Amino acid sequence: MIPLRDTIPSSSYPFVTVGLITLNVLAFFYELSLGRELERYLAGVSWIGVASVTWAVYGLAQKQLLRVLSPQAVMLCIYTGCALAFWPFAEPARLAAVSPAGAALLAFCAFNTLGAYGAFAAALEHWEASRVSAVLALTPLATLAFAAATARWLPGHTAPEALSPASWAGAGAVVVGSLLASRGGRRA
Repeated sequence: MIPLRDTIPSSSYPFVTVGLITLNVLAFFYELSLGRELERYLAGVSWIGVASVTWAVYGLAQKQLLRVLSPQAVMLCIYTGCALAFWPFAEPARLAAVSPAGAALLAFCAFNTLGAYGAFAAALEHWEASRVSAVLALTPLATLAFAAATARWLPGHTAPEALSPASWAGAGAVVVGSLLASRGGRRA
């Protein structure tokens, strides 16, 4: 069997990948956008577009910074800058009202963010930014999968997403497209 990347000219590979991912995302949202909450989903898709551009700029900027700084130094600058930027809006006294379960979840989210962005910085140091971004396309789909699993295993704690088989098929196609994009063609 001839690998897919050998059948597509390398110069058009990025366009084919973007086209496939776009078609798969449209398939995922197709049935959702036809429902009664069209405006809400269109606003959500618009925010996804803004987030995509923001991630692309962030990834490319961090890739450039990794030429002169270590991943840890880049992350230290980002976390310090964000802490200083958000400090005037923080209300640390509200943490006293958080339940023990809420505090545990907050701590998990904080450490998970440190680990995730540390891994992202390390990935950018070793991979091309386009491949890292293609893998990141899996994040919202993993969130949907974990939400569905939580709704099934812990009923009453979270509401399941009402996704049709066509939406799940579109999500699966996004996963396949992301995996193909992350493998990509080999550069000389």
